[in-house]
Amino acid sequence: MIRVSSYPFRDSYDTFVEAVEANDRAPLQARAKADTALLAGSDLHAHHWSESSCSLHFSNGRSLVVHVAERQIDWGVSDKVHEDTSSARASWGPVTLSLAGLSEPLDFDPNLLLSGLHGSAFDQLYYLADVGWLALYTQGNDPLAFYPLRREDTGNDMLYAGWLG
Repeated sequence: MIRVSSYPFRDSYDTFVEAVEANDRAPLQARAKADTALLAGSDLHAHHWSESSCSLHFSNGRSLVVHVAERQIDWGVSDKVHEDTSSARASWGPVTLSLAGLSEPLDFDPNLLLSGLHGSAFDQLYYLADVGWLALYTQGNDPLAFYPLRREDTGNDMLYAGWLG
């Protein structure tokens, strides 16, 4: 079992409307919209996961690389595949996480999580600035949020993903 903790949320708001308006004004939201245009019309077909990054490969030949850098989610879209995608696999996981503040451990299997999205049509990326998460929307599925965690044993950043909704 890996002991992890979450990083503090960036901002808090009194109302849901204030939070949505702040997210829409966030500088990284413009990048999420631009990257949405680059992935439009494609399907997710393969992935590769490591402890602190994930490469999602789309049918248009582009890859979305999500990683943790200095306690924050970062990402980019590339025209090249970053990892072996001969089969849907993850090089890291499954693992059991003990998240500070939760009484029950979390089973995290990135391969299982992402393999269920293979063949799904990409819809959009949305940056949740108040919490510092990146959400991936695909048609017919709940949004998948990527967010950073901190490993208690090493102090290293770790990429985690879970369903919103």
